[in-house]
Amino acid sequence: MESFLSGAKLGGGTDSYLIAEIGRERKSDKFEHLVIVTDGGVGSGDIDESDNRVKQYELQYSFVSTYIIGRGGEESLGCPYSRGYPGVIYHIDMKGNERHQASLSREEQQALKDINSIDKWRIFKTKYLNLFNAIRARCLRKESDSDLMDKLNNLKSRIQDIGSEQRFW
Repeated sequence: MESFLSGAKLGGGTDSYLIAEIGRERKSDKFEHLVIVTDGGVGSGDIDESDNRVKQYELQYSFVSTYIIGRGGEESLGCPYSRGYPGVIYHIDMKGNERHQASLSREEQQALKDINSIDKWRIFKTKYLNLFNAIRARCLRKESDSDLMDKLNNLKSRIQDIGSEQRFW
């Protein structure tokens, strides 16, 4: 790994929307697990384009693993492919050491899907960390998400409207 990383030529060539193009071409193969390996960073425009193509091509994965190699890569490259699915992100440093950087479980994804059914403070408290992680993954490198904003505002109203429940941790 170290010899590979030391010989790597960095600078340009990372276009995450091309992953969506491969997915579109191979869509009939029914993917179970998408593995992304990168040493590069991407701009917001590329992330937006990837998000658009994933939605347009209706790409779905059971699990997404993103491996960031070296110093130049960033976790946002895999975001358009893992926003709605469980996954994990690892960073592999210049010496080949692997470090878990982030993950999103099925339970966290389910908490976000069920956000409209949360109507009690105590239920919100038990699901808070799962919601936080799922919202972070869904919003990473996105400018806005009006659907999610509406759901959060509705959640806030439901929780605040419950005057009889104690509001202390």
